[in-house]
Amino acid sequence: MNTTKNSSPASDEIDLLALFKVLKSSYLKIGFFTLFFILLAAAYSFLATPIYQANATLQYDKASQVSLVDQMSEIMPLAGSRGQVDSEIEVIKSRMVLGKTVTNLNLDTQIAPAGFFDKLWEDKTDAVVALYLVPEDFIGKPATLTYLGDNKYSLNIEGQVLEGTVGILLKQDDISLLVSSLVA
Repeated sequence: MNTTKNSSPASDEIDLLALFKVLKSSYLKIGFFTLFFILLAAAYSFLATPIYQANATLQYDKASQVSLVDQMSEIMPLAGSRGQVDSEIEVIKSRMVLGKTVTNLNLDTQIAPAGFFDKLWEDKTDAVVALYLVPEDFIGKPATLTYLGDNKYSLNIEGQVLEGTVGILLKQDDISLLVSSLVA
């Protein structure tokens, strides 16, 4: 005679008590890794260089302004109060127009400590770069300014190393740099 056991179908229930026992037995590991990654994320958020960028420009001519004002005046009674001069002021304030001014005033030059530990235990270091001109292919590439002592510095940009003195214009090939003050 052939007897076969009927196996009961697999249950879809979850044993929560068993899961809690596993979590309870590993609470030190879970707590350690949670704390480790929280500290790692906090360190990164404080030490990473912030990068912000936003672009928006809207320019419209007088013909489109009239039709837009006519439509808006039906909705809002004050829509017609904004004139052509206000719209031109907004265009002048736009990033495309101000970008050239930012470049001319060297406001796009950013100075930061080089290493991870330099950012943690940063002493008061400051460099004032009065002029920094490079060829088009070097724009956006990082350059390292290193203080050599006795008012001397070196500039490393894409493997090319130049040496100069604080307060004296450094000009070599198409690269011009004037560091007006350096505290390190």
